[in-house]
Amino acid sequence: MNTTMHSSAATAIPHRPVQSQLSDAINALHAILRSIEAWLAARHRATQDLDALAGMSDRELRDIGMNRASTQFVALGGRIRDYPF
Repeated sequence: MNTTMHSSAATAIPHRPVQSQLSDAINALHAILRSIEAWLAARHRATQDLDALAGMSDRELRDIGMNRASTQFVALGGRIRDYPF
């Protein structure tokens, strides 16, 4: 004699259509791609800023309150405080 028991927990989980699951997965991938695109754009801007700062003379850098050693820090988004050390 075989008896089969059905669990009520199996019917408690709602079944989502495959199309809905695929849509969620595509939206998640789209969000990931947008964040990667934003990161790449920020890196591109930082490279352009670094090139512009590297092309300046030491006097031009001093005029804007920087020195040669701080160009990479500033190009990557850092800020130099304006109080004397």
